Amino acid sequence: MKWPKSSLLKAVLIGYTIVILIAGAIVLKRNFDIRWTAHLEDAGKVLISLSNEYESMTGNFWRYYLPLVAPEGNVRDKLDHYFSGQTNMTLTPIEKQQLTDALKHFGVYFEPLQWIALQASGREINYLFHHSGDDAVLKPIPDDFAFPDAFSDRNAFMKVLGSREYLNDTCFAVVGGAPSQGQQDKMIFGFSVQKLDQIVANADSSFDSLCYAIAEEGELIYSSLTASETYMATSRKYQTVRTDTGRLIIWPVDASPRQSICYFTISYHELFWKTCSEVYHNLIVLFALLVLSISMLLLFSWLVNREVSAIRRGLKRIGDNHLDHRFTLHFHNDGFNEIAQAINAMAEELQNTVERSYQFELRQREAEMAELVAKFDPHFLYNTLELFRSRCLRSGDETTAELISHAALLFRGLLSPKRIVTVQEELTFNEHYLRLFRGRYGDQTSILYDFDSDVLNCLIMRNILQPLIENYFEHGFDGSRTDNYLQISGAIVNENEIRLTVQDNGRGISDEKIFALRCQLSDPVINEGASYGLKNLHQRMQLYYGKEYGLMIERSPDNGLSVSIRLPMINQPPACMPSIDTIPNEGIKKAVTNASDS
Repeated sequence: MKWPKSSLLKAVLIGYTIVILIAGAIVLKRNFDIRWTAHLEDAGKVLISLSNEYESMTGNFWRYYLPLVAPEGNVRDKLDHYFSGQTNMTLTPIEKQQLTDALKHFGVYFEPLQWIALQASGREINYLFHHSGDDAVLKPIPDDFAFPDAFSDRNAFMKVLGSREYLNDTCFAVVGGAPSQGQQDKMIFGFSVQKLDQIVANADSSFDSLCYAIAEEGELIYSSLTASETYMATSRKYQTVRTDTGRLIIWPVDASPRQSICYFTISYHELFWKTCSEVYHNLIVLFALLVLSISMLLLFSWLVNREVSAIRRGLKRIGDNHLDHRFTLHFHNDGFNEIAQAINAMAEELQNTVERSYQFELRQREAEMAELVAKFDPHFLYNTLELFRSRCLRSGDETTAELISHAALLFRGLLSPKRIVTVQEELTFNEHYLRLFRGRYGDQTSILYDFDSDVLNCLIMRNILQPLIENYFEHGFDGSRTDNYLQISGAIVNENEIRLTVQDNGRGISDEKIFALRCQLSDPVINEGASYGLKNLHQRMQLYYGKEYGLMIERSPDNGLSVSIRLPMINQPPACMPSIDTIPNEGIKKAVTNASDS
C-alpha cells in the first residue's frame, strides 16, 4: 500500500490526521494538566501539615516561654539569680540543681525542646541544659556550640535561627530574652526537627527534587534536603524561577505562621517528565487510533486507485506524445469503461489535430526564419556597398583592391548554405569584416581576442558575431579618440554552456538606454530601425536554441557596451549537427513552440 498520489485523497488524509492530532492533543493536554495539578496538590497537602506542625512548635514555645519569664514564680526566681550573678566561677552544686529543676519544669511541657542555652553577660561561664536519656544535664556551653551567632548578635531577640546538627540531632533555635532584660542576656532554645522530617517521610514522594522548606527573616529555618539543594524563597507567591540547577516551581502556604514562609520546591523538568510518563498510555491509544484510521483510508484509496491507476497511466502515455495509445475496455466498473472509451475518442481526434498543426507550424517557422535572414542580408550589403562607394570617391589607391577582396570573401560566407560553423570559422569570417572597417576608420581601434582553447572547436550558428561588431562601429566608435578597443572573448561557463562576449570602451551609454535595449530584444522585427541587428540575432538564436539562450546587454568596465551571447555547448562534428530542416520531431516541436511564443 502506497501513499496516494491524488491531491484530494492527500487532502483528506492530511485533514483527518490534523483533526485526530488536534483532538488528541486536547485530551493529552487535559490529562496532563490534571496529573500536573494532582502532584502539586499532593505536595501541597504535606506542606500544610508541615506548616501546621511548625506553627504548633513555635506557638507552644511562646505559650510556655512567657510564664517562664513572668515576674512571679519559682522559675523566674532561679533565672533572675542566674542572670544577675557577676562571677567567673562555675555554679555550685546546689545552684546547678535548682537551675536544672527550673529548666526541667519548662522542658516537661514542651516535648520538641531538646536543649536550652543560657547567656548571662555577668558570667564568664554559661550553661547548656539538655536531656541525655532519662537524665537532665546542665553543663558549661562547649566551644563547638552550633549557634554561636546567637551570642554574638546583640539584636538577636525573638529570632529563629536555621536548623543545624547538634547533640546528635538536627535542630533549629529560637533566641529569647532573659528575665534581666539585659541586652547581652539571652536564652536560646533548641527544637528538634524530627517531627517535621517525619511528616515529609510519611508523604513517600517519588520526586527526587521535591524539597520542603521553611524560611524566616531571610534565613533558611528548615529543609528536607541539604542546604546546597534548597532554594530559599523570599515571597509567599507561587512562581517559577530559574536557578543554577534548572527551573524550580515554588509553592508557598498562604497561612504560614508569623513572618515565616513555608513552601516546597520541585524541579520543573522532573515534574514535567514524570507527568508525561503517566499520560503516555493516552498517547499510545491516540497513535493506535491514528494508525488504524489512516490504514483504513489508505486501503480504500488503494481499492479505488486499482481502477484509476490504469487510466492514469494511459493518460500519461498520451501526454508523453504517444497519441496512438488506446485503452482496452476491460474495467470492472462500467463508469471507468465509459471514461476509457471517451479518452480513446479524444486521443484519436487529438492525434489528427496535432499532425495538422505540426505541419502548419513547421511551415510557419521556416517562413519566419527566412524572413529574418532576408531582412538581415540586405542590411549588411547596403552598408558594405556604401563603404566601397565612399572609398572609391576619395582615392584610387591600391588598398581598395584589398578591400574588395575581403568583401568578396565576406559575401561568399554570407551566401554559403552552411549554417553551423565552429567558433574558429566564425572568427575567421569576422576578420574579413573587421578589415573592411579598418579600411574605413584606419587603426583607431585595437581588436583584442581572449578565448579558451576548448571554445574554438564548439559549434555555433553562422554569423552571430558580425551584428555585434557592426553595432559597435555604428553606435559606439568614437572617431575623435585613438585608444578605441574592441574585445572579443569566449569562455566555458559551465559543463553545457559557452558565452561569447563583445565589449568596447566606446562613446558610453546610459542606464536608461541599456534598459531600453534589453526590452527591445523581444520586439517583432518589422523594419530596420533602432537595434535591428541585435533584435534579429537574439530572435534567431531563440528560434534555434530555445528561449533560455540569446543576448545579454550590460555596461562594460570602461563605460562602453558589453554584449554577451549565451549558447549551448556543442562539440559534435559539423556533419552530425542537425540543420533546421533535419531536426527530429521533438526538436521541431520545441522550436515551433519557441517561435510561436516570440
